[in-house]
Amino acid sequence: MKNTPLILAAASALLLAACQSTPNYGAPPLPPGSSAVQPPPPAPSQPAPLVGTAGKLTQAGVGRYMDGLEANLRGTLRGQPVFVIRRGEDMLVVLPDSALFAGKDLGPSGSALLASIAAVLRYYDRTLLQVNGYTDTLGNDVQNLTISQDRAKLVMQALVGDGLAASRLEAHGFGATNLRFATGPDKAEPRNRRIELHIVPRPD
Repeated sequence: MKNTPLILAAASALLLAACQSTPNYGAPPLPPGSSAVQPPPPAPSQPAPLVGTAGKLTQAGVGRYMDGLEANLRGTLRGQPVFVIRRGEDMLVVLPDSALFAGKDLGPSGSALLASIAAVLRYYDRTLLQVNGYTDTLGNDVQNLTISQDRAKLVMQALVGDGLAASRLEAHGFGATNLRFATGPDKAEPRNRRIELHIVPRPD
């Protein structure tokens, strides 16, 4: 046939084009108005557990030691309603009463929160802690002082129960003094009802 060479040439060209094209093995296009379901984001990584002790603490190494303590506290407490405040070489961990207590006692979430703090402080064992309790101005001064003292003692006992040496801790109640948010007398202010862990280095 006279057209045979032309037919063969056309067929070869089509076959060559098909071989050079990139196949699409992806998902078919979504219909109008629909959207792809995104996979959930990965869970945030948790800090690795601290084992043993950070070791001896010299006066020259206080800054680096407290840097490590601060970083581990912030990592452990990320997402919790807690404030970690660095003041020179001292540190303050502010724990709202609502995160700790259920009535007059520690709640389950409060106990778990203190256990996670204690795990860090067991490792950074060259530190001393003052457990300070505060209230708002609602009620009379005597009641507020008693409440703050009782709650500070509860927190200290929980930390000792979680493995901190009792010799490292003191508990104090200060009632409605040192308010974080100034109010008038006899005012309920949840942000003033709190426990503050004042952590100070203790060089060897």
